[in-house]
Amino acid sequence: MSDLVFDDTTVSAVSVSAAEPKTKARRKKFNRNTKYLARWIGGGLLGMVVLTGVIIKFGDGTTLDIPDGKTATIATNDDGSLKSLTVLPTSEDLSQASPEFSSQSANGNISQDGSVDLFNGRDLTGWQLYRKGWSVKDGVLVGSGSEWIMSDAEFLDFELELEYFLSKGGNSGVFLRAWADGKSSGGDFHEIQLLDDTDQQYSSIPDTHSTGALWNQIAAKPVLRPAPDQWHRLRVVADVEQLRVWINGTKVVDGQLPPGKPSRGRIGLQAHQTHVEFRSIRLRELRTPANSLIHASTDALMLDTFPEEKWTPLLETESQIEDWTTVNGLPTVDQGIVSQQAKKNPGSKNYSKRMERAITTDSTRFIFHVRHNKLSGFGISEGMRLGDSGFGVNHFSHEKGYVLWTKEKEATHRSKAGVGNFADLDFVVIDGQRKAFVNGQKMFSRPVPNEALTGVTLSVREARAQWRDVAIMRLSDAQVAAIRRGELPSYPDGD
Repeated sequence: MSDLVFDDTTVSAVSVSAAEPKTKARRKKFNRNTKYLARWIGGGLLGMVVLTGVIIKFGDGTTLDIPDGKTATIATNDDGSLKSLTVLPTSEDLSQASPEFSSQSANGNISQDGSVDLFNGRDLTGWQLYRKGWSVKDGVLVGSGSEWIMSDAEFLDFELELEYFLSKGGNSGVFLRAWADGKSSGGDFHEIQLLDDTDQQYSSIPDTHSTGALWNQIAAKPVLRPAPDQWHRLRVVADVEQLRVWINGTKVVDGQLPPGKPSRGRIGLQAHQTHVEFRSIRLRELRTPANSLIHASTDALMLDTFPEEKWTPLLETESQIEDWTTVNGLPTVDQGIVSQQAKKNPGSKNYSKRMERAITTDSTRFIFHVRHNKLSGFGISEGMRLGDSGFGVNHFSHEKGYVLWTKEKEATHRSKAGVGNFADLDFVVIDGQRKAFVNGQKMFSRPVPNEALTGVTLSVREARAQWRDVAIMRLSDAQVAAIRRGELPSYPDGD
C-alpha cells in the first residue's frame, strides 16, 4: 500500500510489487485552475502515480512543482527520489503555439518575429527526399520505414517548434545541423530523441536515449514518458553551442552541444523502423548564415487585379527579390538578368537554391514566361505551383533535354536549348489543360488538376544559371484561340 498526503488527508492506492514511494505532497494555493485538482486520479502501479496541480517533495529533498491545470505521471525510485516525470499535454497545449510562434501571418508563411513554416501541410516543397517512405496525408507529414527527410534550407542558430505523433513502440528523432549523406540512423548528427518510452522494449535504456535527450550525449532530466498515439510538442533552441529542449512545455535539456559537428546544416526528421507523423513545423532563425532561408515573403501577387493581355514582370529589379521566398541564398539582379549559383558542397547531395513567388488568382487561363540560360552544372528548373501539386520542367546535365515534373509519370523533351544561351520557356494553363513550350515548340500537354495557381518557382541544383523576362499574364479569349492554333504571345522587347 502506498499513501500520498494532501492537506493532511490520506489517499491510499494499490501498489503492485513496488517499494513504497516515500513522497509527500501539499496542495498549491487556491486558484481557479487548481481548486479541485489536488487529488489522486490514477492507479499506483510499480511506483507510478498520477497527480495534478500539486507540489511534491521527494525523499531526497527534491521539490517538484506540477504546473497549474496540468496532469503528470510520476515514478519514484526505491529510496523515494524522482525517477521520471511525464507532464501530459492538454488539448489547449496542442491547439495553441507558444508566444514566440503565435503571431502567424494570414497565409502562414512567416510571422512578425520571423518564424517560418518549414512544412506547408500540402506537399514536400522545401524538403529533400532520396528514397520512398515519406508522404503528406491530411495536412500531416508521415514517415515510415527507416528513412529520413531533410529541409532544403540550412540553418545556423535557431528556435524550432513542431508537433509529433508516434505509434506504440515508435522510435524517431529530429536531426540538427544535418548534412545530406549522413546515416539515416542519425549517428552522425546531433539528434533529439523521440521515443515511446512507455514500451517495454525501452524499459532499460539510458537517460541519454530517452525522449528529448540529445541522443547518446545529453540525458533528458527529468525523464518524460509521453504516451504513444497522441500528439506531443517539441521545442528546440540551438544557439551557438547552447542547446535547450522542451517536451510539452517541460524543459528536459539545458547544456552544451558536443564539439566536432558542423555549425550549420539542415533540419532532419527520422523514421526509425516505425510510423511517425509531424505537423506545425516552424523555425525562427537567431542568426542567419549567408546560404540560409534568409527571406520569406508574405505578400502574394493578386493576378486578378491586372488586366488580361498585359504581362506582369515578376523579377526585373533588385527590389523585387523582396517579393520572393528564397531558400539557401539570394540571387543577384543586374540589368534585368537574374543570376544564381548553387555550388557543390562537400557532404551535401544535390545542393540547391530555390525561389518561389506566391500568386493568387481565380482565373483558369494564364501563362508564365521565363528565359533561362544554364551556364554550367547539374540542373535548373522552373514551373508553377497548382494547389498541392506542381507543373514545370527540369533541365539536367545528364539528360538529353528537359524533364517534366508533375505528380504524373515524367516525360522528356529532347532539346539542348537553354544551355549556354537563353531559351524561352512558357507554361500555359487553359481550363482543363496545361502545356509547356521551349522556344515556341510544345514540349508537353497534360490534363491540369482542379486546383488554383499558388505560385511560380525558379531553382538551381549544383549549377550556375541566369534568368530574364520572368513574367505572368492572364489570357484573353483571343489569346487562348491563338495558343490553340500554336501561336504564343511574345514577351515585350525579347530578342
